[in-house]
Amino acid sequence: MSKLFSSAAIIASLIGVAGPALADSPALQIYAQPQFGGPAITLDRPVADLSRFRFNDAAWSAKAFDGAWEVCEHVNFQGRCEIIDRDYANLNRVQLGGLISSARPVVVELDGGHDDGFNGGRGPGHVHGDGFRPSPNFGYKFRAPDALGQRAAFFSRPLTANRVGVDACLFDRGRGCGQPAADAFCNQVGYQKAAYWNEGPRGVITVRLGEGAIRDGRRTIALTDVLCVK
Repeated sequence: MSKLFSSAAIIASLIGVAGPALADSPALQIYAQPQFGGPAITLDRPVADLSRFRFNDAAWSAKAFDGAWEVCEHVNFQGRCEIIDRDYANLNRVQLGGLISSARPVVVELDGGHDDGFNGGRGPGHVHGDGFRPSPNFGYKFRAPDALGQRAAFFSRPLTANRVGVDACLFDRGRGCGQPAADAFCNQVGYQKAAYWNEGPRGVITVRLGEGAIRDGRRTIALTDVLCVK
């Protein structure tokens, strides 16, 4: 399907939105010295190899903002990992001082449901290393739309609360792709169907809504430019 919209501003004019609805973004600041000293970098997405930023095995303190992060001693989120959800003036507290090689945001969900995302889910859940996977009847939490009206919402790039894309297929082997997947996403966020949608980045980590699984990104296509309507 051809791309119908180039920006959220165009959608806003169509659905009568006063301004964009924005969500807080999870971030992790890591420092080269204890007590938040020395050179530092800020992460806002999964990083499988911190050597890309010349920060492999270099972090000695950390601050987490708007969420929890999994930090691991090896690249590609391997080896021993710990959850960072607060300030750590010395990462030796979790025995990872000078040992972190990869990091990614995760969503920590308590039994009984706690919603800090858009149209959040209900029911018990648990953390997995590659993101949050719900128990059977759990609704995924999604980041807020780029534009929101009374009867429509526009998502330039649908993302779960921990920044995982939404797969353009519901199941593997090319089943339930395109419109069914876009409709399923809109259902998850409280709308009836997708009036428009597009297929976007390939080879990214996605959640496949039909089977409730995180896909590793080798053969995936993500949904983009989804206009959900009541």
